[in-house]
Amino acid sequence: MAKVLIIDDELETLEIHKAYLKAEHTVYTFQSGAEALDQIMKIKPDIILLDIEMPFMNGFQVLEWLRERKECAQIPVVGVTGQRDRATALSFIGKGGVGYLMKPVEKNLMLERVREILRTEAEKKNKKKVLIVDDELESLLLYKNILQEKYNVTALNSGKMAVEYLQKFVPDLIILDYQMPLYNGRAVYQMIRKMERQENVPIIFLTGTAEKEVLVECAALMPQGVVLKSAGKDALLEKVSSVLEKK
Repeated sequence: MAKVLIIDDELETLEIHKAYLKAEHTVYTFQSGAEALDQIMKIKPDIILLDIEMPFMNGFQVLEWLRERKECAQIPVVGVTGQRDRATALSFIGKGGVGYLMKPVEKNLMLERVREILRTEAEKKNKKKVLIVDDELESLLLYKNILQEKYNVTALNSGKMAVEYLQKFVPDLIILDYQMPLYNGRAVYQMIRKMERQENVPIIFLTGTAEKEVLVECAALMPQGVVLKSAGKDALLEKVSSVLEKK
């Protein structure tokens, strides 16, 4: 049985979700992020269901704590939210969550989502690891969906998060948006190349513009490829496949 850890400040919700899952999984429940994080190293859960809206330490803060620690960074975390705005859910995924569920969650939907994620995690072990970095959440999720059938994909929506991730893990390929605020593609590329164990990881730039000046800037850094965002699914898949075959 897989170990499922549920964090929610509402006791009634905790009990309902535990009842949904306990026939198939070993379930641990906590009413606060701080309480859960104090025990997480001992439990070593296979998946976490995390309430996004909690007092004191909300779901985003809990997720950040998990992603900053190598021992927890790869645990799949599903956001559970009562908010109906898509932006909150997408932002959670962009910060390293694997998905989200809207409250009230129907039993069969929760069971199937947990089964699906656990299956995916098991399959990931034999797949090449691809890190995608893009500050545009819609684009980030689109590329993740395109690639995750064939590759083990981690999607992050800022250069800062990517640099922190790469201090712990070495992917087989990095797909990096060239035009990002604060930590832009050029700056992130240069930081990566100075990192121990990351100097030889192939990097593909994504760019939303076909302007000659931008393409020349990209090429000058000597990445393993440059793909226009407007080029479509097949162009991205072809470039990723060709780069990984050479690795």
